Amino acid sequence: LQASPHGGWFLNPGEQGFVGELASVTAKQASTEPAPGRKTIASHASHIDYHLTLLNRFARGEPNPFANADWNE
Repeated sequence: LQASPHGGWFLNPGEQGFVGELASVTAKQASTEPAPGRKTIASHASHIDYHLTLLNRFARGEPNPFANADWNE
C-alpha cells in the first residue's frame, strides 16, 4: 500500500503510509515503550483502528458513534 504520486487523504505523495510503516517494525518494537510511561506503537495503532471503526460506522449512517465511544476498549 503506497500513496499515489499525487498523495491522498491520509498519505503524502510517495510515502508508504500507516500500514507500510507498521510493517517495518517488529512486534517486539511495537510493544516496547519508547520511554518509561510513554505509549507504544501498538497502542497507537489500536487507537487508530478504533477511530477508523467509528468513522466507518458514521459513514454507514450511524448518527454519532463517537457520543458513547469507549476509548479504553
